[in-house]
Amino acid sequence: MLFDRAVDEAFELLGCGLDYGKTRRHSCFTAEVHVRYLRELHAGDPVRVTFQLLEYDAKRMYYFEQLFHAAEAGSQQLRRNMSLHVDMAAGKTVPFPGEIARCFARMMASHAALPRPEAAGPTHRDARLSTELSASAAGNTGAPPHSLVPMPSLA
Repeated sequence: MLFDRAVDEAFELLGCGLDYGKTRRHSCFTAEVHVRYLRELHAGDPVRVTFQLLEYDAKRMYYFEQLFHAAEAGSQQLRRNMSLHVDMAAGKTVPFPGEIARCFARMMASHAALPRPEAAGPTHRDARLSTELSASAAGNTGAPPHSLVPMPSLA
């Protein structure tokens, strides 16, 4: 729930929040999520959540969140996500509109200066390249270019 509230705030900053969904009939849907629970939290514990945009393309965004206990060191929980931009009327993924893409570019420029959390795994470009090289070495032509590559394990 706390992660979802942080994502809602980030989506508002990106221009694809609640009003966007109501007026444009487009929204972002989580297609893949990986969660690690590192330490227990209790009701009423003071916490803070961080959101870091890792990558995005025309129809997808990859982001990483960390939940911290406000009075203790270290992450309590981690969450890595891939969300898809969907036209709800058409029932399919569609590219982000230009104004949203520009917001992504601004956020990505800002977040690119942040260190990439080790638990976030390699970039998806690196993961695709690794998959393509492995497939090539095995004599397999690989998956179609539009296919998604599974996110690496958080373990």
